[in-house]
Amino acid sequence: IEDTHEDPILNELVELLGENIGRTKEALLWAELKSGTNVLYANGSSRSSVNSPITKDLQRKAVRALKAQKATKIKKVLAPSPNYETRAVEAAYISVAHTDLESDIRNMAGFTPVAEYGTMSPVCPEEIGAVEDVRYVLSPDLNPLLNAGGAHGGNVVTTGGTNADVYPVLILGKEAYAHVALAGENAVEPTVIPVGTKDKSDPLGQVGFAGWKTWFVAKILNDLWMIRLEVAGSVL
Repeated sequence: IEDTHEDPILNELVELLGENIGRTKEALLWAELKSGTNVLYANGSSRSSVNSPITKDLQRKAVRALKAQKATKIKKVLAPSPNYETRAVEAAYISVAHTDLESDIRNMAGFTPVAEYGTMSPVCPEEIGAVEDVRYVLSPDLNPLLNAGGAHGGNVVTTGGTNADVYPVLILGKEAYAHVALAGENAVEPTVIPVGTKDKSDPLGQVGFAGWKTWFVAKILNDLWMIRLEVAGSVL
């Protein structure tokens, strides 16, 4: 590619590696958080029974459990504004889930989209809105458990065609978990060996390498200050 293309391939590769850093750290964090022991199922008493979408009643049951354990909300009240059709948003816990659940969440009674917040202060660009005292952030990287639920019945998403895919939905209180936050020039160490570097193993300098390394760990600090809902996703 380096020999036959005029485009700055190495620059593009380094940019892709930068995106990969964020996704890798997010995957490690997701793997830790979804392993928590505090869990509610959309229906039934185990993952293998789940074949129903998220509901407001399930959310309320989860929030009640968090409040019983004195879990602190993460975000403060957002006041209404004089702008047309804006609303106040309650102090809230933060929920994270897969983008496949967006329609189910938006269909919950009382859903307030980010565009109607009285104060435009989303948690991040991926926040879609709030239902009562839970604000939802969705990402396609928060993968479901394929074919792990009950019979899909034709109403919910299934990968294998028989059992429903199960989507973890985390509702998080303040200080429920932590992860290292490295700063400074050594937070992430990139390595680039460009094409053209000749040595005895590559005498013509035909092979280059680019990569990175960092330190990262995430840990649940208090299982009772976070809760995992396991739900199915409706077929659109």
